[in-house]
Amino acid sequence: MGTLADGVVAADWFLSAEYCPDGDEAVRAMRREVYWAGLEELSHRPGAGRARAALAVATGLAESPAESLALYCLHLWGVTEVRQQVSLVDDEGLVGRVDFLLRTRRGAPVVAEVDGALKYRTAVAGVPGGDRSNPLFREKQREDRIRRLGFGVVRLTWRDLMQPERAGMLLREAGVL
Repeated sequence: MGTLADGVVAADWFLSAEYCPDGDEAVRAMRREVYWAGLEELSHRPGAGRARAALAVATGLAESPAESLALYCLHLWGVTEVRQQVSLVDDEGLVGRVDFLLRTRRGAPVVAEVDGALKYRTAVAGVPGGDRSNPLFREKQREDRIRRLGFGVVRLTWRDLMQPERAGMLLREAGVL
């Protein structure tokens, strides 16, 4: 039997646009109702309570298992104001869509990004550091624009999420916890 974290990852995928290509909010809500009804029928079975708890956390907006795990961690730490996949715009236009938009204890906005190594593969393969085709360079420019908008930025990796005390430390340093 899996953990609650496993359940959040699975439920997020079930509710996601990847699993359900027409994954708009109405479709997600219908899928959630169907999932709840099925869990009610199985309420006497082992693990049903954990599955209900996972569904209560899942949003279907995570774009990777790591984002689902981050959502689970935020839930465990009691972070209640969590917005996912938020588009940010500045005077140059779209800055990008951020994984999470959070608030510090004092109300200041903080972007939390969940980073995997895959999107930076080109940089590791030897693209020169200042070249616009370098994903590390592009991400640095994007982060600079986010910070100019007044947002703090926290980056979480798989390693951080697998060591929740480390991810918690990063969020505490940013004032979220």
